[in-house]
Amino acid sequence: MSSNSSIEVRISRRFVNKLGDGRGDPKKNGISGGDSSTSNPRNNNTPSIINISDYQTVARRTLPKPLYEYLASGTDDEQTLTENESAYKAWYLRPRTMKPVGNITTRTTHLFGQELSMPIFISPAGVHALCDTEHGECASARACGKVGTMFGLSQHATRSIEQVAKEAPGTNLWYQAYILKDRNMTLRLVQRAKKAGYRGIFLTVDSVRFGFREADARNGWNA
Repeated sequence: MSSNSSIEVRISRRFVNKLGDGRGDPKKNGISGGDSSTSNPRNNNTPSIINISDYQTVARRTLPKPLYEYLASGTDDEQTLTENESAYKAWYLRPRTMKPVGNITTRTTHLFGQELSMPIFISPAGVHALCDTEHGECASARACGKVGTMFGLSQHATRSIEQVAKEAPGTNLWYQAYILKDRNMTLRLVQRAKKAGYRGIFLTVDSVRFGFREADARNGWNA
């Protein structure tokens, strides 16, 4: 493995070692890409997926507690997380009556001139392989390509820049870059993303110091 790749797998390797006893193995906890317990709304053991909040309910019941709380929690008193969730309630759909509805579409080209099938995409989030051990971020990227929207690959991904690009051809891929102390490594990672066909960069500049994650501390979960 090259030094350029090491940052992408460093965190996931610690997670894999930590969860090596199977407690955090999604397949051993009833999770897999085609598991009917999470995909079949008629399964009596799993609530039906009716709205976005239902995914949280299913995840809470399905994932190991430390993993779920790592994914769902924020830092310190979670004030920013709470305000982010509340902010969506300030937006409303404005009804337009007496208008033609034959050509309604969710497509948008407002993101730097790039067309998305909907104004929704997957933002960068690390360690997808903890929920899909076989495919990791590749599965998420393929899903975005299938519906015609964008996928953001985290710098803390469990699959390499090149592997995701290879496994999700045609997907609108963007890469997340932190400003590392090693500026040359930052540049090399961005250059790799550009070479692999990524169309943009999410530049993360607010993580000079990470906040204290109380849920992780209670669960003994060290990211």
